[in-house]
Amino acid sequence: MEIHTWDSQQIASIAVAIVAKEAMGYDIEWVCASSGLNAIARIANGDTDAITEFWYDNFYTDVTTFVTEQQVVTDGGVVGYKGRSRLYVPKDYTSKVYSSLDLGYAAFSDFVSGLDGFWKAFEIKEIVQLYANANDTEIIQGLTLNSRFTPEWCFTWSADGVGNNCIDVKGAYPTYDQGWLPQVIRNLKLNMTVSFWGYYGVQTYVTRKLEKKEVVLWKFWTPESFMSKVSYQTVAFPDHTDSCHSNNTNSVQGYGGVDCDFPSISIRKMINSKFRIAPSSEVVADFYKFYLLFQISSDQMENDLLVQAGIGISVYDVACNFITNHNSTWKSWVSNTYTPPSTNVWEIKQSEKFALMLSGSVVVAYLGMIAIIMYSYRSHEFIKGLSYNFSLQSIVGMIMLASSPFFVNDKGNDLDCVLLVCLPFLGVTVTVAALLAKTFRIYAIFAGLSFARKLTDSFLFTINCIPIGIMIIMLSVMTAAEGARGVVISEERENNVTHISHVCFIDSVYLYVISGFCSCLIMITTKLAYDSRDVPDEFNEAKELIFAMYTMVIIILVALPTEHSLRDKDWIEKLGLVSSIFELIAAVLVTTVLYGRRIFMVLFGVKQSATAEISRKYKSHHSGKLQFKMSKISSIAESKHLKNSSLDATPERNQKLKKPVRTSNKYKG
Repeated sequence: MEIHTWDSQQIASIAVAIVAKEAMGYDIEWVCASSGLNAIARIANGDTDAITEFWYDNFYTDVTTFVTEQQVVTDGGVVGYKGRSRLYVPKDYTSKVYSSLDLGYAAFSDFVSGLDGFWKAFEIKEIVQLYANANDTEIIQGLTLNSRFTPEWCFTWSADGVGNNCIDVKGAYPTYDQGWLPQVIRNLKLNMTVSFWGYYGVQTYVTRKLEKKEVVLWKFWTPESFMSKVSYQTVAFPDHTDSCHSNNTNSVQGYGGVDCDFPSISIRKMINSKFRIAPSSEVVADFYKFYLLFQISSDQMENDLLVQAGIGISVYDVACNFITNHNSTWKSWVSNTYTPPSTNVWEIKQSEKFALMLSGSVVVAYLGMIAIIMYSYRSHEFIKGLSYNFSLQSIVGMIMLASSPFFVNDKGNDLDCVLLVCLPFLGVTVTVAALLAKTFRIYAIFAGLSFARKLTDSFLFTINCIPIGIMIIMLSVMTAAEGARGVVISEERENNVTHISHVCFIDSVYLYVISGFCSCLIMITTKLAYDSRDVPDEFNEAKELIFAMYTMVIIILVALPTEHSLRDKDWIEKLGLVSSIFELIAAVLVTTVLYGRRIFMVLFGVKQSATAEISRKYKSHHSGKLQFKMSKISSIAESKHLKNSSLDATPERNQKLKKPVRTSNKYKG
C-alpha cells in the first residue's frame, strides 16, 4: 500500500492495514511517496497495489488514462471524507490588525476589519502593503524555497520586504491543485505572488508568523492535523461552479480560465484491477470486498482523528483507536471466505536417510580398506605394477564421489548444495585424471612412442594436475555465481495442496559445461584403454583400465536418462537420492574392477607363475598377430625414467618380452 506524508492519508491507510492484517491475515508492505502525483501510474505498473486517500479531481488526466481507458486501475469508491484546498489567514488577530490601519476615516476602517475572510480585502492598497512590506528574514531561516509564481505586475518577492508590491501567498507544492491559484490571481487581477516551501516548510513558516502574531496568507488543505492545531479564517473567492472548473488548464503559470474558489475534492480509494478481476477463490478477493466498504466520515476524520493527531498522538495510535472504537462498523466490512491450501513440506524419510548414510559409510570404508591394503603391500610385485601413486589418487577421487551422499538433505542449505554438486564432479575428475596418466603411459610404451622414456611419475603427475585445476576453476566460478544453491519450490497440487520442497538447484549452463568436460576426459581415457587392450596382463593393468572405463560409461548411460526422467516428472526431491545411489555404485564398481583382482591375489597368495601361465596361453592364442619389436621394448624397460612403471627391467622379464604380442590395428604395418 502507498503511504504519503500527511496525517489524514496515513491514518486512513494504517486503519486499512490494521484490519487487513489482524482480522484477515494479509501481509502489508508500505510504499512511501510524497504525494498523489503519478500514484495511479505506480499502481498500474505494479509498484504498489492500492492508495487509500487519492485526490481524484487533482489528477483527472491520470484517472482517464489508467482507470477509464486502460482499466488497469479500479476506482474503489469514496473514502468517506472530502478534501479541499483554500487560502487562510489567522482568525484571532487579523481583523484587529486590519482595523488598526489608517484608512482615512473610522467607518471604512470598521468595514475593512470585517473583510478578513473575503478576497476583496486584498484589493485595498494598505492591506497589500501590510503583507508585502513585512520583513520575514528571520522567519525563513532553515527553510527551503522550492519554486514560485510571479505575475507580470508584481515584483519578485523578497523576504526582507524591500521593494515588494504584492502579497506573497505561502504554499506547499505547485502540483497540489496544479495551476488553480495562479489562474485565479491572473483572472481576478490580484496583487499576489506564490512561493512554495514544501509540506513541512509551509507549516513551519505559518507557525512562526502566528507566534509573532503577524499577518500571513497561506494555501493549505483540509482534512489535515496541522489545520486542527491553528485558529484560521478561510478566505472566500467567488463560488465554485462547474463551468469555472471546466476552464482549468492546470497551467502553473496561470494561463487558463479559472476565476472561482477551489473545488471540494472527491477523495477516493484506488486499487489495482487484478484485485477486481480475481476469482472469488483467490486470496485477494476478500481484501477487495473489504476495501470497497472501508470508509471514514468527514466528522470522524476532522473532529476526532485529526484532533488526536494535532495534540501529539501518533498516527498509528490514532488509527488503532478508530478501529478499537468502531468494532461493529469494521466487522461488517470483513468477510473471510478464503480457504488457504494445506501445506505439505517434503522431508526425507528417516529410513531413507539412514540407508543412505549407512551405504555411504560402508562404501567409504570399503574404499579406505583398499587404499590401506595397497599401502601395506606396496612392495608386492602385483601392487608395484599398478603405478601405485596414481592408484591412490584414483581411490581418493572415488572417496570424494562416495562422500557426496552425506550432504543430501531436505533443508536446501547453500553450503550442502555446493558440496553435493562439487564433490562428484571433482572426484570423477581426480580419478579419471589418474587413470588417464596410467593409461597413456601404457599406451606410449607399447606403441613405441619416442617420448615414452620421459613419462615418469612426477612428469605425469604435473600433467594430470591440469584437468583437476580446470575443474576446480569451473566449480569455483559456479559457486561464486551461485550456480549451485538451495531453492524453495512451491507448487499447487491436487485438492488445493501446496507442496513445498527445499532442494538443490544447479544452473543448466554450468551443468552442461562441467559434465561435458568430464565426458571428454572419460572418452579420451576410454579410447586409450581400448587401444591398449591387447597388452599382456603380466606387464600392465590395461585390462582393468578398459573394464573400469566401460563400467563408468555404462553407469553414466543409465544414470543420465534416469535423472532426466525424474526432472520431467517433477520428482526433483528424489533427484538427490537417486544421484547419490548411482555415485555409490560407480565408486564401488570402478574401484573393484580396477584393483579387486590384484588385491585378491595379494591377500590369498596367488603366485606370479599362475598368471604367467594364463599370459602364455593368451600369447599362444594370438601368436599369428603382428608383433612389437622386442629390442625397443627391452630398451624402454631398462630406462631409468620408467623405474616406477609396470615394467620391471630384469633379465628374466626381458626374456619373456621376446614372446609374440598382438598389437592394436592402429600399429599394423
